[in-house]
Amino acid sequence: MKKKFKLTNELILVAVLVVITTAFGMANSEVFTIRYLFTQIRNVMTLTLMAMGMFPIYLIGGFDISFMANALFCQYLFLNATQYWGMEWMGAGGGFVFVFLFV
Repeated sequence: MKKKFKLTNELILVAVLVVITTAFGMANSEVFTIRYLFTQIRNVMTLTLMAMGMFPIYLIGGFDISFMANALFCQYLFLNATQYWGMEWMGAGGGFVFVFLFV
């Protein structure tokens, strides 16, 4: 029995992302470098930390608007402190530890 190819929303999203990335890569060759990859990872780390902090709250079901403000404030303090003391490398690893310890 032959499996049918099913076009899902996720597959369409991946295809669109591949097309957009290829177009940007053709316009600017720096898009396909390791440096650019790490820059993008560093840029999304803030959102990753926020998502990791919000996930347990969603699981518990006790979502509160004030929690979001407190989480953003703590995240802002942590990232600024690591930059002030020259520990930008802690932004990824230290941020994950911080989220698991204090959320």
